[in-house]
Amino acid sequence: MQIFRLKVWVPIVFFLLLGSGCIKAISPPVDPVMSVLKDHGAITPEQEVLEESEESAPDAELDAVLLQFQKGIQLLEGGKAKEARLLFEALRDRYPEVSVIHNNLGVTYKRLNLLDEAAESYQKAIDLQGGGYTEAHYNLAIVFREQGAFRKAESVYKVVIALNPEFQDAHYNLAVLYDLYLDEAEEALQHYRKYMELIDGNHQEIELWVAALQKRINVSGGKK
Repeated sequence: MQIFRLKVWVPIVFFLLLGSGCIKAISPPVDPVMSVLKDHGAITPEQEVLEESEESAPDAELDAVLLQFQKGIQLLEGGKAKEARLLFEALRDRYPEVSVIHNNLGVTYKRLNLLDEAAESYQKAIDLQGGGYTEAHYNLAIVFREQGAFRKAESVYKVVIALNPEFQDAHYNLAVLYDLYLDEAEEALQHYRKYMELIDGNHQEIELWVAALQKRINVSGGKK
């Protein structure tokens, strides 16, 4: 029943999303990557000044940052979270105001079952973007659920959905939270149905869950 997929942020030209939801890194041209990173706050105004300086060899430095960032993603998706941690921590220490680095470091900590550290990294990523970082909120909600902080998880999933009402996995995971952890069947039913509206393909299994859930609600007179 579980989805609970963590969201690793990757510049669009770095990956192909496969049908299974896995991420495969590819070799990107540098210029489009720079554009995407700037658009998402991964290149700060200070770095843009650096880019314009003839004395600082900016192209080589920024290329090295991008390569290190991409290598961290490849290690993470290759199951080498310990090695990825070293790279992302080094990037965080050098560029502490880049939110995407904190998010990906949070994913790395989560893979290492360091939940407190993961939550701290996700919160830092959120703070750096003024609260509008959908993927970091989503990842934080997953950590809260695993820590048993179910109401906190509920609250953060609601933020995710407010930021992006069509975030499929957020609706599904919130439905599971209501269904299995908070015993709030009507709320679970609402988000299961929204999830089915948003996904393509066969959702026969979820339809069976929804039917069973509706039966529970009917038997209990709408209380569960």
